[in-house]
Amino acid sequence: LRVLDYTEGAAAGRLPVRRFGVTGEQGSGNHQFKHPSGVCSEPGPLGRVFVADKNNDRVQVFTKAGRYVRTIGTGQMGRGNNQFDRPTSVSVEPEPDGHVFVVDSHNQRVQVLTKDGHFVRTFGITGQLGNGNHQFSHILNALQKRTGFQLNLLVTVQQTAHRHALVGCLQCA
Repeated sequence: LRVLDYTEGAAAGRLPVRRFGVTGEQGSGNHQFKHPSGVCSEPGPLGRVFVADKNNDRVQVFTKAGRYVRTIGTGQMGRGNNQFDRPTSVSVEPEPDGHVFVVDSHNQRVQVLTKDGHFVRTFGITGQLGNGNHQFSHILNALQKRTGFQLNLLVTVQQTAHRHALVGCLQCA
């Protein structure tokens, strides 16, 4: 995973590159990935970078300088809280006490966790593929936006459902 800087330095021919993980080597250790599929970062120089490590069934957290901080999830495929089955996307609230939203794609749900990796709640019915209320079908990603006390979670799904689901809740904590 590489981070490219498209700022003024890039326009002047100086394109800094930061790497997360070991180039050309996949694995399950810290700094290793098996199909990283989603990444997001908190704003500011001290913000963390969250990487959905799809085939390791986890999310790895790094500093913006590339130092490993922690792993969210057990790293073992599962259906329980704080367990994932092919996480494909991650979104994070910018507030220090904000939440992390992980698309747990093969479990057909979005898990909400603290930035330290503690389980908060789930959107969707674990393992239930469907088009009904509280059901998702082939989740692609989840984006969140907080407006006042309301959190809106936009979940994009594909294939059989062909829809966007807007999930709103008054408090997610």
